[in-house]
Amino acid sequence: MISKKLLPFVLCGMMIFMTACAQKAQDPGPAEGTEAVQTAVNGASQETKTADTTIIVMCSEDWIEEAERELGARFEEKYGIHVDYQILPADQYQDMLLTRLNSGEGPDIWCAQSGFALTTTYNVQQNAIDLSGEPWSEAYSVFSKEQTSVKGINYGL
Repeated sequence: MISKKLLPFVLCGMMIFMTACAQKAQDPGPAEGTEAVQTAVNGASQETKTADTTIIVMCSEDWIEEAERELGARFEEKYGIHVDYQILPADQYQDMLLTRLNSGEGPDIWCAQSGFALTTTYNVQQNAIDLSGEPWSEAYSVFSKEQTSVKGINYGL
C-alpha cells in the first residue's frame, strides 16, 4: 500500500501531461504542432508573447501541487503566456476530460493515467501530438517511455 503522503508523487509518475489538439480540423500534425509550441516559448517575437495567449492545463484535484502552480507562474512571467489551471473534482474529471476531447475542444495539457488507457480511453493518436523527437526525450527512462507511448510514439511526460 502507498502512504497518503507518497500517493501524489506516485500519481504524478503515472500521469502524463499531453498536449491536446485545440481543434482537430486544424491540427497541423505532430511535427508542426511541436514546432509551433517551441517557437512560442523559445523564439517568438514579443508581439506573439502576449497576455492574450493562454495554455489550458486540465487536471483532477490533488494532481497539481503548489510547485507546479509556482512553475506555471514563473513560465507566465518569463514568456508572457498565461497558464490557466482548470482543476476539477476527482469524481468529475475523467468525464469532463473525455467530453472535451471527444468534442475536439480538449485542453492544451491534460493529466491522465498512462499505459493501455492512452489508446483505449484517451485516444492519444487523435487527441495528442508526438513528443518523441523532443530534446528531453533522450533522457526519458525506458519504463516511462513504455507508459506514455503508443506504437513507439511518445505522447506524454
